[in-house]
Amino acid sequence: MKRELMCLAGIVSVVVGLTAFNAMAESYTVQGTVTSVQPVYKTKTVTDPVQRCWTEEVPVYGQGRNNDSSAFGLDLEGAIIGGIIGNNVTKNVDNGGAAGAIIGGLIGSDMKKKKNQEITGYRQVNKCATEYNSRTEEYLAGYKIGYSALGLNGTVSSTRSRSVGDSISVNVNISAY
Repeated sequence: MKRELMCLAGIVSVVVGLTAFNAMAESYTVQGTVTSVQPVYKTKTVTDPVQRCWTEEVPVYGQGRNNDSSAFGLDLEGAIIGGIIGNNVTKNVDNGGAAGAIIGGLIGSDMKKKKNQEITGYRQVNKCATEYNSRTEEYLAGYKIGYSALGLNGTVSSTRSRSVGDSISVNVNISAY
């Protein structure tokens, strides 16, 4: 058991040592020269709200001429029919026919008022609605900058513009295996 633990500790030490040796790297910042600058454009969709308004004619309803007979706001035909139904339904109840006549007259009058609705004119109403117009728009998203440092060439993206010939800081990582 002791021997197995010693072997395991030795293997772990070797693995850690090799990993640490391979992970060693050096970083430097050197000055390079800008060799090219290219603008990078992208597109986006822009939605603009637009309010559209118009005038619309709507009908105005009123009570039409009533050629039917009515008395005290009750419809006479409805009162007669209601009275007959009231007498037949409530044969042993006093004033059943009278109650039926009043109820029938009110219902008949209400139905005729609804039926006699007529368009008596028109009025203008302003209405508005919001619509959305979409369009695509191109915008400057940044720059692709080419550079040369230590005899090597590279590119980097940046939101800041540079001019060809400008000095630029370049991070260099060196590692050996």
